[in-house]
Amino acid sequence: MKKKKICSFILAFLLFMALPTVVLADFGPKDMVVINVKNYPEGEYYLDLLQEEKGDYENIDISEYDPILLGNLCSYESEGWYPALSGGTNIPLFGELEGEKDGEYMKHTFSYFGVPSTYRIVIATKDGAVAYESITRKSLHSGVTLDYETGEITYTPVWVGYAAQYISTFVPTLIIEGIILILLGYSIKKNALLFILTNAFTQIILTVVAGRMLITGGYVFSFLRFFPVEMAILAIETVIYVFLLAGNDAKETTHTRGRKILYAVSANIISWGISLFFVRFQFEWIMGMLM
Repeated sequence: MKKKKICSFILAFLLFMALPTVVLADFGPKDMVVINVKNYPEGEYYLDLLQEEKGDYENIDISEYDPILLGNLCSYESEGWYPALSGGTNIPLFGELEGEKDGEYMKHTFSYFGVPSTYRIVIATKDGAVAYESITRKSLHSGVTLDYETGEITYTPVWVGYAAQYISTFVPTLIIEGIILILLGYSIKKNALLFILTNAFTQIILTVVAGRMLITGGYVFSFLRFFPVEMAILAIETVIYVFLLAGNDAKETTHTRGRKILYAVSANIISWGISLFFVRFQFEWIMGMLM
């Protein structure tokens, strides 16, 4: 009877954790690129993203814009690069050809599913247009700084996001699972090295699979990866702790296999459940670093 209640509780908990995936599927973060232009041109200019495929979805009403500047944005079509916002995409794209003043920069934001995965920045003035080196996006949100005078493009490398994801998951996991370790009567001193190395290894797996989806697809889609990855991590840690976790000599109960399995299961489920509630904030923090 007791086992049945425990199983029912765990099943209910997992179903509750799965709800955000269904509810938020249509409301998660969308693709975004922010271009910050330094030493921007004097006078009127347009900035667009060039893509390698011409689309037929009209993102803006071109009748509201300067035809000369729009024409200059198309200067690179002969090279196979087409303006995305002004020329059209296959999937809707939001943005403005004219930037917004932000300190010493002019800020241009492009968002939604139509943001090209590989693009070139093009700036058009009355005198013509200039396009810059191609960029391939490696995260859902990304920021680029362009110096118009020198042509230099800078942005934060995506490995910074992965490092942030790893640390922001690894440290809370150590704290949560360390507390549970103590509550179940195990010695932190005796198990410190095993505890840290085990979590360091399993967090690499979590980052490679679920963390990658968090950075490239957003927190909603990462929910889909969390469950199977956590189940695999649970299995790995259970085997490790059953054979290597040191019990407390003063309490023979801490030596039993059942108690070690209890620790592995409870520690993983609790830390996983808590992380799901904070994954949105984790995503926003990481994307902020990459913007």
